[in-house]
Amino acid sequence: MEDENARPMSNFGVHGAALYDAEYASDAGSLYSQKGSATNLAGSAHWLTITTAALLLVPWVMFFVIMTVFTHSYRHTKWLAWVVVVLFALISIAFMWIHSRPGGRPRYYLFMGMLCTLAVFFSTVIGICNYYQHMQGWHIYNESRHYENVLSAESPEAKTDAGKIHFSVDTYVDPTRSVGFESGKQYCVAPVLSDATDREVGYWAAGTDCCRHRGRFDCDDAWNEKAHSGFVIMDTSPLRKAALPQFQKAAEEAAAVYDYSLPDKLIFLRWVQDLPGMHAEMWSNGQTNYFIAIFVYLFASMVAGSGVHIYSHRKVS
Repeated sequence: MEDENARPMSNFGVHGAALYDAEYASDAGSLYSQKGSATNLAGSAHWLTITTAALLLVPWVMFFVIMTVFTHSYRHTKWLAWVVVVLFALISIAFMWIHSRPGGRPRYYLFMGMLCTLAVFFSTVIGICNYYQHMQGWHIYNESRHYENVLSAESPEAKTDAGKIHFSVDTYVDPTRSVGFESGKQYCVAPVLSDATDREVGYWAAGTDCCRHRGRFDCDDAWNEKAHSGFVIMDTSPLRKAALPQFQKAAEEAAAVYDYSLPDKLIFLRWVQDLPGMHAEMWSNGQTNYFIAIFVYLFASMVAGSGVHIYSHRKVS
């Protein structure tokens, strides 16, 4: 006669997922002690391994995919990144909804939904920050114009599409004629000059928190006599306070202090010797952050999955 207390094997699986429910785990332990079924024990252990692996891998795969689209595709296909984020968020909510349905679905689905939600949140935040801090700059300077052998006396109006500017060899930054404008940070500027420069200065080396109020400018390679080039500073990141208006005020103050005149359009630059090297560094920093985030989250997923696995085994025993 069939034992009335025994559950069918098809139920014992909503298979390994049910092992994460405390009440069901207790019933499963009673079943093992009453029947001593090696077959049932092996089957349940198999499903427990599968569900634990899913608990470990599914959130991490979501994290990996979102980080990838933000790091490598966000520049030209922003819509794709947000479609992926919304899709994975809906899947996470669906897992938790399955748990909340009448009938007492196993808590496994709740755990899965919570871990997936965390993965979506952290990958979106980290992915956006990594893009705007490193990858966006690399893309912009990779796609913008690069001007060579520019004279400091040339009008900045003709270089409004520039991303990188390499000046003539007689061009230099005068760090002793700098001004720091205080606005939360110290916004620092110093004139880019040459033998051909008259009193009008349209190009300014710039940086933040790297100068005194007047007369000392230590930003990037300002003191390097071999530096004759710079990256044009652009306000493109929504994560940072706009810097160009503050640099403009600093340049206006410097013009008043050192008796310069200013054209209608000014160009502010990060003054560096090695343009290709710094450009490559932007890519390298973005990729380093990308891989660190992926492997750290993989470790976190392994810890979470192992924790649930140990918890479920204790409940069964």
